[in-house]
Amino acid sequence: GGDPSWGVGQDWAAIHVLKNGTVHWKDAQVAEFAANDMNVHDLTPVCYMLGNLYKNTVENTEALMSVECNISDDIVQQLRNTYNYSNLFIWKYYDNIKSVWSNKLGWWTSARTRPKIIVKGVHYIKQSWWDVPSPWLLSQMQTIEKLEEKQKVQAAQGFKDDLVMAAIIALWSAHD
Repeated sequence: GGDPSWGVGQDWAAIHVLKNGTVHWKDAQVAEFAANDMNVHDLTPVCYMLGNLYKNTVENTEALMSVECNISDDIVQQLRNTYNYSNLFIWKYYDNIKSVWSNKLGWWTSARTRPKIIVKGVHYIKQSWWDVPSPWLLSQMQTIEKLEEKQKVQAAQGFKDDLVMAAIIALWSAHD
């Protein structure tokens, strides 16, 4: 899961690598990447490298890549066209009765999907279904709050949520 940034030192570009759990094993964070000076174009080769490093060796397929496209969908377009990366998350319309597949690649955060993925992340943590060893991610998770007046779930003022967003995008996409 990826949460890109503009690369100007305000937000962090973040990537979370998740290993899917089984009946016997929890989902587990196996890698994390963050940088505050990388834009979508700088982050693309890092995504490509991690997607191949953590590929499914049994099926010889790249890791499922789900990168947020709200800033720009250039990352998924570059992965697909320049790097020939084939295992990209395909967006679904979640507000319909059925989850309908679209022709969009990547993750698109909205006022409707953001709370859904945060609630799923909180549920997985509370149920102990997700092993998160990163102290940085756990620290960011502790700053998430629901702002009733804005009807929004986000990091508390003065804190970041980039690692959280990358992680919960990965978690949602892995189980979608």
